[in-house]
Amino acid sequence: MSWLKKLGIGRGNAKDESEGRRDRERAEVKLPFALEVGDNKYVGYSSDVSLEGALLQVEEGTVLSPEIAGWNGKLRLMLPRGEMHCDCKVSRVKWSAIAIKFLGMKKGEESEKLRDYLETQLGEVW
Repeated sequence: MSWLKKLGIGRGNAKDESEGRRDRERAEVKLPFALEVGDNKYVGYSSDVSLEGALLQVEEGTVLSPEIAGWNGKLRLMLPRGEMHCDCKVSRVKWSAIAIKFLGMKKGEESEKLRDYLETQLGEVW
């Protein structure tokens, strides 16, 4: 299905506007990350990434507390052309996953790194 999206067939670049959905297209990519939230440090791989945030899967055996939802943190995401650093906010925590929203990513070098990478995965990024 993902190759159909790249060709513009099917859903194409139409926004997913159903209730509770994101404003940005997501790429299902597995990228290593390190996340610091308060005194907690997490590592693992992303499940999906957009221009606004990411869903992160922590290493097996890591204990996650739902209490970190709403906390700010610092993310390092390993992109093929270099590491991206940004501030983030934990949106939700469920089982072994942490959903985060990027903070302060409107314009700048880190934003461009992410956009450049996502365009290799999705074509035109909205």
